[in-house]
Amino acid sequence: TEGYGGGIALKNSKEGDRVLNITGGLISGNHAKAGAGGVYIHGYSGYKSDVVISGGTICENTSDKNGGGIAMGTSFCSLTITGEAVIRDNTAKLSGGNINMNFGGTKIISGGTITGGKAAGVGGNIYANTGSVIELNGGVIRDGKAPAVYYYTKGKLTLARGMGGNLFLSSGSVTEIAGGKIENLSSLAEEKIKISRKKIQKPITKLLFSRIVFIALLTVLQLFIWSIFLGKLGDK
Repeated sequence: TEGYGGGIALKNSKEGDRVLNITGGLISGNHAKAGAGGVYIHGYSGYKSDVVISGGTICENTSDKNGGGIAMGTSFCSLTITGEAVIRDNTAKLSGGNINMNFGGTKIISGGTITGGKAAGVGGNIYANTGSVIELNGGVIRDGKAPAVYYYTKGKLTLARGMGGNLFLSSGSVTEIAGGKIENLSSLAEEKIKISRKKIQKPITKLLFSRIVFIALLTVLQLFIWSIFLGKLGDK
């Protein structure tokens, strides 16, 4: 879709509260250019949109912007993940590979599995922007992937900071953890570091070899000049 919600879009505009219950089924292979490849949740001031996912799978959806699997569009919406729900392997080109909370909202995680999300920006599994509230009471969040930031200086490659492989919290967001698991962070740091080391070390090796050859040639030239000079002194 050109807009939001490649699979499902729950939008509210002054028409009363709306609730979507997902208890099973599969939402997969959808794409949204604006955001929310799988499910889009949008509330309006005074009128809430609530989504409860207790079963089924949301997987392998993509977004050109935020929220490969699920995106919450305003602060007047909530998302509850419980039971045997699975949200996995969704991809976003910006933030929130599996779930994106871009403009606030409340998310309650008391069960289910959120895994394998990938974001080119921040928050491989979950991105929570300013004003967002996350309550983690159960479930598992694992194996999220997002880029790492690193630098090379004085002959050493150093990881500066990860960008929230599993969970990225922006300033002003609130997270309450009373249970559940956050595990197996994969910020793509190792992968990128290995690539960068090859790219960086190769020219450095060439440079060191060139310097060694230059010094050796210079030493030979100096010895040759000295031998000529000493030979002339001996002739005198």
